[in-house]
Amino acid sequence: MNLNYKQINCLKYLEQIFLLLNQSNIKFFLEAGTLLKFNRYKKIFPSTDIDLGFYYKDRYKILNFLKRLSRRGFRVELQNNFPIFIDHAKVYFPNSYMGSSKHIDFYIYKENSDYLYLPRIHKPDKKSLFSTYLFYLINKLQKINIKIKSKIVRSIINKLVQLYLKKGKRDSWKFRKKYLNYLKRKKVSFTNFNLDVNIPIMEKAYLRARYGVDWMMPPKSNWHKRLTLK
Repeated sequence: MNLNYKQINCLKYLEQIFLLLNQSNIKFFLEAGTLLKFNRYKKIFPSTDIDLGFYYKDRYKILNFLKRLSRRGFRVELQNNFPIFIDHAKVYFPNSYMGSSKHIDFYIYKENSDYLYLPRIHKPDKKSLFSTYLFYLINKLQKINIKIKSKIVRSIINKLVQLYLKKGKRDSWKFRKKYLNYLKRKKVSFTNFNLDVNIPIMEKAYLRARYGVDWMMPPKSNWHKRLTLK
């Protein structure tokens, strides 16, 4: 498949980010919808976003890496602007970017004895009115305090955050460690461009756990035909 200028532009930015991640000794892999596309179509033609997975043990390296990207013109948003950062970041491309994908999602997996999991504190369980209301109250106060910079409001926000973390319900995800702990390198090949990516060795087991037994079946719509970088 031949790529047009905008498609090559997008992949070159990805290549740059992957190179910087490797130079920073940060392990990462294709994740979620991007990994699903790669398995279904052997391509990673991004649409609105690109999903990458990381490990929580590298969180300080990741934070330093995100600061490095900011200095290069990328815009970074931590945890959807929630007051604390745990497991998610969005990286928006700089103004020079010409592709169609708006951002890259960084999913940072924590772990316990059996699972890798995403707390997803920025995603309250919508079935819990208490959690949803508390989350939006925190965000509202956070936006107000960005302008007024009040120590009292900051103290209230901190207490509400602790209450949310302790009592709130979130839309969290967890997967068996073996599904995501071991990676392999794959090459995404086009007629005039190649991109090396990392994917979980047990990718199919992971995708089955995340998307269900029918994960390989494309949607009934023509969604896969729109996987281009126009």
